Amino acid sequence: MLRVSAARFLVLAGLVSMSACTPSPDELYARAEAASAKGEFRAAAIDLKNFVSSSPDNARARALLGAALLEVGDLDGADEQLQAGKRLGAPPEMLLVPSCRVLVAKERFEQALAECDPARTPPAQRATMRIALGGALLALKRSDDARAMFAAAAADEPKRLEAVLGQAEAVRAAGDLPGALKVFEAASSAVRTSAAFWIAYGSLSLESRDSAGAEQRFKAGPGQVLFAA
Repeated sequence: MLRVSAARFLVLAGLVSMSACTPSPDELYARAEAASAKGEFRAAAIDLKNFVSSSPDNARARALLGAALLEVGDLDGADEQLQAGKRLGAPPEMLLVPSCRVLVAKERFEQALAECDPARTPPAQRATMRIALGGALLALKRSDDARAMFAAAAADEPKRLEAVLGQAEAVRAAGDLPGALKVFEAASSAVRTSAAFWIAYGSLSLESRDSAGAEQRFKAGPGQVLFAA
């Protein structure tokens, strides 16, 4: 009898301990917000899925989950959660940019260009919106419009490497290889700390048959020695 009681006590103690360690819904949401802010989107998605399983009508959580799923490449899941957030009344500023990025990722380019307006986008998210729309314009072979869109994104946020790379690709797609190289030459110091910048710059130099310049650029990036001397 004593053994049974002791066993029951241990089980109950374990359950109490597990209950004490289980985060509350508010803690899950706060943790997910913090994880998203740090770029830890998989962790954010896990917490938000747990949150919405118990609070399915929370519009903000649905929107935040949609944005996190987009970042980890789950386009269908992101679309579903963003649509749910919209139906439940999530703030437009939480929905607009991720919804437009989903449209572009799903190659619904014309719809994205029709529905997504950088002028209606919160200033802090405007460069991200323009980069997405620049990609749509590139895909539609509207090189001049894409170049202008990426240039505007770079003006919004000079540190956004995607804006510089997109602008160079748009100029290159228009047949102006020297002009594409000039985009890299004019890029701000904020993007020159990225290895991806120098890899792209070097690759474009190779395409223009400037082997010496390519070697120099491949070696210029942080930790990069990609071109044998």
